[in-house]
Amino acid sequence: MVPRCPLCRSPVPTPDAPPSAAALLAPARWPAWLGVALGWCAARTPACFQRRIGRVLGPLLWHALPRRRRVVEANLALCFPALDAAAREALARENLAQTGMGLFEFLRAWWGRVSATSPRYTVEGLEHLEALRAEGRGVLLVSAHFVHLELCARLLTRHVPVAGMYRPHGDAAMEWAVKAGRLRYA
Repeated sequence: MVPRCPLCRSPVPTPDAPPSAAALLAPARWPAWLGVALGWCAARTPACFQRRIGRVLGPLLWHALPRRRRVVEANLALCFPALDAAAREALARENLAQTGMGLFEFLRAWWGRVSATSPRYTVEGLEHLEALRAEGRGVLLVSAHFVHLELCARLLTRHVPVAGMYRPHGDAAMEWAVKAGRLRYA
Protein backbone atom coordinates (compact mmCIF):
# COMPACT_ATOMS: atom_id res chain seq x y z
CA MET A 1 0.00 0.00 0.00
CA VAL A 2 1.33 3.44 -0.96
CA PRO A 3 1.42 5.93 1.94
CA ARG A 4 -0.87 8.91 1.36
CA CYS A 5 -1.09 12.43 2.76
CA PRO A 6 -3.88 12.49 5.39
CA LEU A 7 -5.13 15.88 4.13
CA CYS A 8 -5.15 15.61 0.35
CA ARG A 9 -4.71 11.83 -0.06
CA SER A 10 -1.92 12.30 -2.62
CA PRO A 11 0.91 9.75 -2.62
CA VAL A 12 3.74 10.58 -0.23
CA PRO A 13 7.22 9.92 -1.59
CA THR A 14 9.16 7.39 0.44
CA PRO A 15 12.92 7.47 0.81
CA ASP A 16 14.95 5.07 -1.26
CA ALA A 17 16.11 1.96 0.51
CA PRO A 18 19.47 2.48 2.18
CA PRO A 19 22.42 0.91 0.40
CA SER A 20 23.45 -2.53 1.55
CA ALA A 21 26.48 -3.03 3.78
CA ALA A 22 28.27 -4.65 0.83
CA ALA A 23 27.64 -1.56 -1.32
CA LEU A 24 28.81 0.78 1.44
CA LEU A 25 32.01 -1.21 2.00
CA ALA A 26 32.87 -1.74 -1.68
CA PRO A 27 36.43 -0.73 -2.67
CA ALA A 28 35.04 2.18 -4.69
CA ARG A 29 33.85 3.70 -1.38
CA TRP A 30 37.19 3.33 0.44
CA PRO A 31 38.39 6.89 -0.37
CA ALA A 32 35.17 8.25 1.14
CA TRP A 33 35.65 6.10 4.24
CA LEU A 34 39.23 7.35 4.54
CA GLY A 35 37.84 10.89 4.45
CA VAL A 36 35.28 9.97 7.12
CA ALA A 37 38.00 8.48 9.34
CA LEU A 38 40.18 11.59 8.95
CA GLY A 39 37.16 13.80 9.62
CA TRP A 40 36.25 11.79 12.72
CA CYS A 41 39.79 12.23 14.06
CA ALA A 42 39.87 15.93 13.14
CA ALA A 43 36.54 16.46 14.95
CA ARG A 44 38.23 15.47 18.20
CA THR A 45 41.13 17.92 18.02
CA PRO A 46 40.98 21.14 20.10
CA ALA A 47 38.84 23.91 18.59
CA CYS A 48 41.77 26.36 18.48
CA PHE A 49 43.75 23.84 16.40
CA GLN A 50 40.75 23.30 14.13
CA ARG A 51 40.44 27.05 13.49
CA ARG A 52 44.14 27.38 12.64
CA ILE A 53 44.17 24.40 10.31
CA GLY A 54 40.89 25.51 8.75
CA ARG A 55 42.34 28.95 8.05
CA VAL A 56 45.36 27.32 6.36
CA LEU A 57 42.98 25.30 4.20
CA GLY A 58 41.61 28.53 2.68
CA PRO A 59 44.52 29.16 0.29
CA LEU A 60 44.55 25.46 -0.59
CA LEU A 61 40.83 25.58 -1.37
CA TRP A 62 41.48 28.62 -3.57
CA HIS A 63 43.60 26.45 -5.85
CA ALA A 64 42.00 23.04 -5.30
CA LEU A 65 38.39 24.11 -5.95
CA PRO A 66 38.42 26.38 -9.01
CA ARG A 67 34.70 25.85 -9.65
CA ARG A 68 33.84 26.90 -6.10
CA ARG A 69 36.19 29.87 -6.39
CA ARG A 70 34.44 31.01 -9.59
CA VAL A 71 31.04 30.77 -7.88
CA VAL A 72 32.30 32.89 -4.98
CA GLU A 73 33.84 35.42 -7.37
CA ALA A 74 30.65 35.65 -9.46
CA ASN A 75 28.49 36.13 -6.36
CA LEU A 76 30.79 38.84 -5.01
CA ALA A 77 30.78 40.63 -8.37
CA LEU A 78 26.97 40.64 -8.30
CA CYS A 79 26.74 41.75 -4.67
CA PHE A 80 29.57 44.29 -4.67
CA PRO A 81 29.85 45.79 -8.17
CA ALA A 82 31.41 48.98 -6.76
CA LEU A 83 34.43 47.09 -5.39
CA ASP A 84 37.46 46.71 -7.60
CA ALA A 85 38.75 43.26 -8.59
CA ALA A 86 41.47 43.24 -5.91
CA ALA A 87 38.99 43.98 -3.11
CA ARG A 88 36.61 41.28 -4.36
CA GLU A 89 39.48 38.79 -4.58
CA ALA A 90 40.44 39.57 -0.97
CA LEU A 91 36.82 38.91 0.07
CA ALA A 92 36.79 35.68 -1.95
CA ARG A 93 39.99 34.45 -0.31
CA GLU A 94 38.61 35.30 3.13
CA ASN A 95 35.40 33.45 2.26
CA LEU A 96 37.35 30.32 1.42
CA ALA A 97 39.40 30.65 4.63
CA GLN A 98 36.12 30.85 6.57
CA THR A 99 34.87 27.83 4.61
CA GLY A 100 37.97 25.90 5.70
CA MET A 101 37.26 26.77 9.32
CA GLY A 102 33.59 25.94 8.79
CA LEU A 103 34.52 22.47 7.61
CA PHE A 104 35.83 21.73 11.08
CA GLU A 105 32.60 23.06 12.59
CA PHE A 106 30.68 20.57 10.45
CA LEU A 107 32.97 17.78 11.64
CA ARG A 108 32.63 18.83 15.28
CA ALA A 109 28.84 18.94 14.98
CA TRP A 110 28.63 15.49 13.39
CA TRP A 111 31.30 13.54 15.25
CA GLY A 112 32.93 15.72 17.88
CA ARG A 113 32.34 16.75 21.44
CA VAL A 114 30.74 20.16 21.78
CA SER A 115 31.03 20.32 25.56
CA ALA A 116 34.18 22.46 25.35
CA THR A 117 32.55 24.67 22.73
CA SER A 118 29.24 25.23 24.51
CA PRO A 119 30.39 27.87 27.03
CA ARG A 120 31.42 30.14 24.13
CA TYR A 121 27.95 30.17 22.59
CA THR A 122 24.68 31.67 23.71
CA VAL A 123 21.25 31.11 22.27
CA GLU A 124 19.33 34.37 22.06
CA GLY A 125 15.54 34.28 21.97
CA LEU A 126 15.26 30.78 23.43
CA GLU A 127 12.44 31.99 25.68
CA HIS A 128 10.26 32.50 22.57
CA LEU A 129 10.79 28.90 21.45
CA GLU A 130 10.12 27.58 24.94
CA ALA A 131 6.93 29.64 25.28
CA LEU A 132 5.58 28.32 21.98
CA ARG A 133 6.48 24.76 22.92
CA ALA A 134 4.68 25.21 26.26
CA GLU A 135 1.57 26.20 24.26
CA GLY A 136 1.97 23.03 22.17
CA ARG A 137 2.83 24.99 19.04
CA GLY A 138 5.53 24.08 16.58
CA VAL A 139 8.13 26.48 15.26
CA LEU A 140 9.68 26.70 11.82
CA LEU A 141 13.19 28.14 12.03
CA VAL A 142 14.56 29.39 8.73
CA SER A 143 18.25 30.05 8.21
CA ALA A 144 20.54 30.86 5.38
CA HIS A 145 23.04 28.13 4.57
CA PHE A 146 25.93 29.41 6.67
CA VAL A 147 28.94 27.20 7.29
CA HIS A 148 28.22 27.10 11.04
CA LEU A 149 24.62 25.94 10.60
CA GLU A 150 25.30 22.33 11.67
CA LEU A 151 27.08 23.36 14.86
CA CYS A 152 24.31 25.84 15.70
CA ALA A 153 21.71 23.12 15.22
CA ARG A 154 23.62 20.77 17.48
CA LEU A 155 23.94 23.43 20.19
CA LEU A 156 20.25 24.32 19.87
CA THR A 157 19.25 20.68 20.41
CA ARG A 158 20.52 20.99 23.97
CA HIS A 159 17.44 23.16 24.59
CA VAL A 160 14.75 22.14 22.09
CA PRO A 161 14.21 19.24 19.69
CA VAL A 162 15.33 20.06 16.15
CA ALA A 163 14.71 18.41 12.78
CA GLY A 164 16.08 19.60 9.48
CA MET A 165 15.91 19.17 5.73
CA TYR A 166 18.94 18.76 3.53
CA ARG A 167 20.04 17.52 0.14
CA PRO A 168 21.56 14.04 0.43
CA HIS A 169 25.26 13.68 -0.29
CA GLY A 170 26.16 12.24 -3.69
CA ASP A 171 28.38 9.51 -2.22
CA ALA A 172 26.52 6.74 -0.36
CA ALA A 173 29.28 6.24 2.21
CA MET A 174 29.49 9.96 2.98
CA GLU A 175 25.70 10.19 3.18
CA TRP A 176 25.60 7.30 5.65
CA ALA A 177 28.34 8.83 7.82
CA VAL A 178 26.89 12.36 7.79
CA LYS A 179 23.37 11.11 8.50
CA ALA A 180 24.67 8.98 11.38
CA GLY A 181 26.44 12.05 12.76
CA ARG A 182 23.34 14.21 12.47
CA LEU A 183 21.11 11.59 14.06
CA ARG A 184 23.28 11.75 17.18
CA TYR A 185 21.64 15.07 18.01
CA ALA A 186 18.66 15.81 15.73
